[in-house]
Amino acid sequence: MKTLIKRLTVPFLCLFVMNFFLACQNDDGIEPQIEQIEFLESKIISFDEIEKMTQDILEGELAEPEDKSKSFFSRERRVFDFSAIVNTGTGAGNQIEGELRLNYTLYHASFTIVRGYLELPDGTKARTRGAIISDGIVYLIINPPGRDIIFGIGRVKDNGDLEGRFTLFGSGIGRGEWTAELTETTFPNKTIVELIVEDGRFTTLVGALQATDLVEPLSGEGPFTVFAPTDEAFGALDEIPSGDTLKEILLYHVASGRLNTSELLAQELTTTLQGEDVKISLNENNEIIINDKVKLLSANIGGSNGVIQIIDAVLIPPSFQPLPSIVEIAVATPELSTLVEALQAADLVDAL
Repeated sequence: MKTLIKRLTVPFLCLFVMNFFLACQNDDGIEPQIEQIEFLESKIISFDEIEKMTQDILEGELAEPEDKSKSFFSRERRVFDFSAIVNTGTGAGNQIEGELRLNYTLYHASFTIVRGYLELPDGTKARTRGAIISDGIVYLIINPPGRDIIFGIGRVKDNGDLEGRFTLFGSGIGRGEWTAELTETTFPNKTIVELIVEDGRFTTLVGALQATDLVEPLSGEGPFTVFAPTDEAFGALDEIPSGDTLKEILLYHVASGRLNTSELLAQELTTTLQGEDVKISLNENNEIIINDKVKLLSANIGGSNGVIQIIDAVLIPPSFQPLPSIVEIAVATPELSTLVEALQAADLVDAL
């Protein structure tokens, strides 16, 4: 069991995003221009996609309850000490400071939607929206009072702080750097087991945890990271194991520590409580997969004692999987194609 989680920063990928803005017309009547702004983006999803997506409330997104006191317990939150400085362009030398409050409102397999506001020193609140991508990249869109808008791209640091660069669109264009020092973290007051029970998609998993006496341990202090297969995932099995075998399989779905997807991707291999590793990577479509084939359905769902990663199949420990036959090894090895043809010609495939 790992007691120390190695945290690595995620390298940036440099892409170009086309952003439109209205340029001030001069006396010659110059039409609005299009400028190409260089941003550091995630290869999983672009800034432009998140900016468009978050303009409206998404289906399944957590809404502010009428009794706002309940929201403190029902959603994951972060509070940051935000500071930005315009280095070049319009407003060079100006600073933007305040308290940045972000609510985690939708957990997707590839990103988490965040909404909130930046409270400026005079008490003014600038509406804020964006996403934390599964590889640790952060997109923020901040709307200060007036016509200005800030497009920020950055990353989550190993201590939870944020840092990045921004472009300020207003009467002109300014560019600079920003930091957000994490000052407060609020997780739901429910354990990962309670969240799984209440969700409704994990009745088989809940029954399996009860049958193997794992409910109480996973309700403890932790923290734990749980890869949670849905009922459909269990339904795809020919049969559900029982006894010690079931317990070993369930422990293969649990790791020590509160591991979000950016940390899992950085580590690549994560040791489970069962003792064997799970592999976390991106496929050719930049989707997060576990052990090269199991897909992530929802990511980084925080509880009071850990985090849940929802998956579409049951993970089977490598030691539980049957060894390939001689024929299977030969078929998978191009250098042995002649041997395979000879076995087929001699009708010896079934015998081996």
